[in-house]
Amino acid sequence: MIGDGFKASLKAFSPNREKIIKEPIEKNLDTIPFPDRELIDINKYSYYINGRKSTNIMTHLGCPYNCIFCCGRKTEYYKYVRYRSPENVIAEMDMLNAKYGYKAFVFYDDEFNLNRNYVLKLCKLLKNKNYIWRAPIRANLVDEEMVKRMKEAGCVEVTVGVESGSDKVLKICKKQTTAKINSYARELFSKYSIKFKAFVVIGLPKASIEDERLTEKWLLENKPDSVDININTPYPSTEQYEKKEKYGLKFKYNFFKQTISYKFDPQKYDAFSSNSLMSKSEILKMREKILKKVNRKLK
Repeated sequence: MIGDGFKASLKAFSPNREKIIKEPIEKNLDTIPFPDRELIDINKYSYYINGRKSTNIMTHLGCPYNCIFCCGRKTEYYKYVRYRSPENVIAEMDMLNAKYGYKAFVFYDDEFNLNRNYVLKLCKLLKNKNYIWRAPIRANLVDEEMVKRMKEAGCVEVTVGVESGSDKVLKICKKQTTAKINSYARELFSKYSIKFKAFVVIGLPKASIEDERLTEKWLLENKPDSVDININTPYPSTEQYEKKEKYGLKFKYNFFKQTISYKFDPQKYDAFSSNSLMSKSEILKMREKILKKVNRKLK
């Protein structure tokens, strides 16, 4: 199956199916039925927001940005942005509330705030609901009115791809943000008492030990409510994977035979790629050092 799976999956179970099923982009996501959660044991999913059991939902598909560590940037299905109508999103949330009792939701978009007018309209519809929610946001698209509306609509936490405290590294990664932009976003969400979770990555292309110290400095100065510190791992179809010489990366691993991510088992955590300025062992040690210091200082 190539492309959107909504209709392709139905064709895949047809007795007269083709060996290769290719579907075009579905532009009107409102025509897609809500996920059938009866097919899973929904109670096995244990995720809470402010003590309320929550479930996931999406407002759109696709991302127009070109971060070099993100998969599928050349693929139209990933790059082309398609939105559900705000009314359609609200209808699914209301259904999940009526059927399963959910009053807390996690938006799983790439960037919840990709379209400012869309966010403001959705927040207007959410304002009179008794829902709370968490969403991923892009720091360079944040403004105070947006944050205020998000707060009024029930937003209690955002997750932000800060990535690095070094402007040099952010520019190399085509992130289109700066340390100052990330700090401004942190300041705004703090002003409206919305929790701010920062994701950072150690060992990005051309990052030195000094660059990683800038990341540590950013975390200690901006004091995010929680931190997720990862190690750069180039995945197939990312620009950094396809052009590893350009970005000074060295790696060799088999995705089909090796377990690459040990995020939830600290004893097995490992680095799989060096960059031009740091070895794999230096990247691993730097992550451990920053993690311990930040956890201790920020409690």
